[in-house]
Amino acid sequence: MNVTKAYCFVSGIVFTAVALAHLLRNLGGWSFVFGPYTVPSLFSWVGFIGAGALAIWGLSRVSKIP
Repeated sequence: MNVTKAYCFVSGIVFTAVALAHLLRNLGGWSFVFGPYTVPSLFSWVGFIGAGALAIWGLSRVSKIP
């Protein structure tokens, strides 16, 4: 496995973990408080979609790199 393939694989796994954390936050109803502010769950839905897309892209690149 070359360096680029390893990088795409590790990045895909990390973004998968981040996407799952965002999904669990939304489904579990957990709140996220940053100082005096409460972060709305809309940000976690956006984070789930963004991190999920990057995870799919990174893991799909592993099979396309020679």
